[in-house]
Amino acid sequence: VIGITGSVGKTTVKEMLALVLKEKYSVLSTYKNENNEIGVAKTLLSVENNDYCVVEMGMRSQGEIAWLSYIAQPNISIITNCSTSHLERLGSEENINKAKTAISNNTKKYVIIPYEKRFITYSYQNVEPIFIGRDIEYFNVCYYENGLKFSIKYKNITINDIELCTFNIN
Repeated sequence: VIGITGSVGKTTVKEMLALVLKEKYSVLSTYKNENNEIGVAKTLLSVENNDYCVVEMGMRSQGEIAWLSYIAQPNISIITNCSTSHLERLGSEENINKAKTAISNNTKKYVIIPYEKRFITYSYQNVEPIFIGRDIEYFNVCYYENGLKFSIKYKNITINDIELCTFNIN
């Protein structure tokens, strides 16, 4: 199970990750952006013999991401970002960061997050943080008519010429 949360970009990251994994594996992912307690439960209850389940987790209030991640028990979690999009309900950027990073409390192995001060200073317990921009580097990004191509490096492994069709996805 791979859990995805963030203020913006959850659905896009979920769709792209599912597309990449489907090249080799059987993948189930959240339908459209059904990312609340009903949609997450519906997704998890639909798992059959899938190799991966990519679960998008949205929130309306403090504690919701913690609850959804408790239900999903992801092996890996991804936080796309944190912005002020929930400010009216959570009151401060600090509260938004706490709400989003709560996904890591129920994650079994890794949490993948942007290399930003607010995420670097968070205390991750029982999970290894992997920072995009420090631990995972991306480079040689080229945009094409139907998508993009790029390379990534994680630890001593470089993968070149990753292609994603980001336009006209059916």
